[in-house]
Amino acid sequence: EYQKQLEAHSKRLTDIKTNTCTRKKKAFLMEAEAHVVEAEATVKAVATTAARFDEGNAAKLAELPAEELRAAGEEASKAEAAANAKLAEARKYIHARQIEAKGKDIGDDVGPELAKYNARISAGQGEVAKCKKLVGGFGERLQALKAVEEVAGKVAAAEAKADEACGKVEALEGGSKKAEGEGQTAEPAEAAEPSFEAVKTAEAAVNEANTELRKLHGHLTGVSARFASAREDVGKLQERVA
Repeated sequence: EYQKQLEAHSKRLTDIKTNTCTRKKKAFLMEAEAHVVEAEATVKAVATTAARFDEGNAAKLAELPAEELRAAGEEASKAEAAANAKLAEARKYIHARQIEAKGKDIGDDVGPELAKYNARISAGQGEVAKCKKLVGGFGERLQALKAVEEVAGKVAAAEAKADEACGKVEALEGGSKKAEGEGQTAEPAEAAEPSFEAVKTAEAAVNEANTELRKLHGHLTGVSARFASAREDVGKLQERVA
């Protein structure tokens, strides 16, 4: 009879021990995950601030005052620093729990779970690094945007000069054709011939326009070489001055 009672109590003790171990493991992992979740929240904050610096928003940001741009950059830097600190703290905590778990009777499957938390921390650090690169590259994209805007204005000015030069040449040709058409009387034909000064003026305008276009071609090549993100826009401008 006593043997049966002892066996029953032994089984109850085993069940209690198992349940206690399960509760300890659950509490142990919940506390560890809480640190990871807190760190991941700061990573999301970084992604939110960095999204403003996406390439698609470059034109919009370029219109903002310098003070607002600086403030946006500082906000992104602070969010990045806070996330890195929380991720490092979570990594340290998980490492300590991994060491602690080896000396506790809370189950063999705790180690793999902690390893998963470490993987989440690594993913968060990767996301922060990506956001940092995005924000850091914004300065170059902004410079590229401004460079394209500046050279586009120069292209428009050069095109206006070219149109003006072409107009002067066409005016000379128009005068000559008119003279040929009215060649029945000598005096009107002579009056309709373009003057030497007009020819020189047209020639100077053509030379000036050609010089401006050649300079622009070199300038556009330089902008394209300096800013990879501007090459598509620069290519379109080069087609206009070709």
